[in-house]
Amino acid sequence: MKTEKSIKLKGDIPEWLQKISAATLLASQKAFSSTQFCATKGCPETDFQWCHVIPEAAQLNQIAEDGKVSWLPMRERDRWTLHMFWEETPKARALVFKGFCNKCDNDLFEKIDSNLSITKETNLLLAYRAACYFNWRYEVDLNSVVFKKDSILEMKRKNPDLPDLKDTFEASHENQVKHLSARRDEVKKMMHSVREAIYNKNYDFITSRVFDFDEELPIRYSLAGTFVTSLLNEKIFVSQIDHPEMPMLFLHVLSDETSTKLIFSWFSSVPDQYPLEWLDQFETFSHSGHLADVLLRFMFISNHGLVFRPSFNKVLRHEGTNYLTSPLSGQVYHGLTPEVTRICHPPYFDFAWKLREVTDQYLI
Repeated sequence: MKTEKSIKLKGDIPEWLQKISAATLLASQKAFSSTQFCATKGCPETDFQWCHVIPEAAQLNQIAEDGKVSWLPMRERDRWTLHMFWEETPKARALVFKGFCNKCDNDLFEKIDSNLSITKETNLLLAYRAACYFNWRYEVDLNSVVFKKDSILEMKRKNPDLPDLKDTFEASHENQVKHLSARRDEVKKMMHSVREAIYNKNYDFITSRVFDFDEELPIRYSLAGTFVTSLLNEKIFVSQIDHPEMPMLFLHVLSDETSTKLIFSWFSSVPDQYPLEWLDQFETFSHSGHLADVLLRFMFISNHGLVFRPSFNKVLRHEGTNYLTSPLSGQVYHGLTPEVTRICHPPYFDFAWKLREVTDQYLI
């Protein structure tokens, strides 16, 4: 199956805007390639490797076709092109990040890089790896903005015919850096708290519920998120009085070789009302037939963590594809807040995904 190619838009985009966008692209590419570290406390290594968020051998192999999977890179370089939101990529390049040295990555995650056995320990390891990727992504986003200033100034120097930068350019850039630095610091603190739980074998640091689809799904997913956004993409206010730190949740759709499982975890310190709402919705939409609609839309919007079988897109159809990708493009390329997920009758997708809770069987 051939990968859809980008088609450059001509005539509609002013040349000056394309040049400024090129400067932003160079900054984002530099940030992606240069942001690297080992999240292990005190690790002396200086050689860092591309680590998989989702294990290649144990998970991606099961949904790959001709050695490839599909994912949603949503890159700056695609802003002025007609490009499919997903693209096929070799398994080795899907959802990778430079967040560990080779030794730490292999030693820490051995129990989830092989055939998955779902326990309290492996759920915490899954949460930690997702948290580390979350942390790396925020570091990349921060560095993209840091590098963008010099990249734009260099583009302006080489192209004096470009419009003058606004007087507020420097101050605006500084404010962006401060905002993203504060956000990065919050995420890093969250990641450190999960790391400490791993080292102290505090497997009750998170609470988990495990569900079985009772079938093999063509998707894999692993996300660190927060309860401030609901499963339906609603904005939820979580008071710092209720939970001073980031109210973290972790959502994984993975296989344990018998069938695909949904593993939903959260910080045990989060008040019950927030995870209970998610659990109630899992049950409600499983019964109503809307589970595929809701889960897929959530995974597309929160796309850092999703891979799927390349042929899966054929069954989405035009309306289903638009339902999934419109809010994503508006968010990534235009800064628009995605609308709350609408529940349609009949559902967009007739996949009949159902969940059966199996927590007691696994969490030992």
